[in-house]
Amino acid sequence: MPAIDLSKITIGGPCKITDSGTVLYTEGDAVLEPNPVYRDVESAIAGADDGTLVDLTWSLKFKPKSIWSSGYRSSLLPSAYTNFSAGGTRIIGAGNRTVTVLGSDGEQYALQRAALTQMPELFLGLGDSLYGDVEYTAFIKNGAQLNDVDAFYVYSTGVAWSQSDFPTRKQCARPHGVLSPAGPTYSRRKDSNSLTSSGLNRSNRATSTLIARLSVTKE
Repeated sequence: MPAIDLSKITIGGPCKITDSGTVLYTEGDAVLEPNPVYRDVESAIAGADDGTLVDLTWSLKFKPKSIWSSGYRSSLLPSAYTNFSAGGTRIIGAGNRTVTVLGSDGEQYALQRAALTQMPELFLGLGDSLYGDVEYTAFIKNGAQLNDVDAFYVYSTGVAWSQSDFPTRKQCARPHGVLSPAGPTYSRRKDSNSLTSSGLNRSNRATSTLIARLSVTKE
């Protein structure tokens, strides 16, 4: 089998991840990491020789922009996962499922058969990103061999970059906890862990009544 390049790939961000028609913007770089599986080849003379590559997947890791929209939720928090209706079924079938990663420098990786395998943690508070890290897994293309050039992804350069599809009205979790479209402004005092509003302190326990409304524009 010809040698396969298993180097980690960093795609310069911000990146655009396209999954089933939904475009997800990343906070920074996106990373493609290989997950090789080896099998030792036994030898009567020297014991086990160098392992033979018998399986491979790639992990796509990134942190999404803090966008609270139906498209982001359906891709990052699919109802089949959150409602536990996908129990006992395959995450991805035998058919190919393309997920593309476009870097801001025009480099693009079109994953041939990929699906979400790690949903992000959610931070429903002040001063931090809404989403945690996300992971997609890219499996071998249906009918391909491990050493095929396009077995896992198709690499392109010079792809046009545009931010015209960036959802500017859906951003959340502003650093100073500004409520929108209209309402009081809350800020965190430097000498205290409490929130202040109109000169009155509010304990951290009260923030649970605010987090669901933080900078969210309803669709």
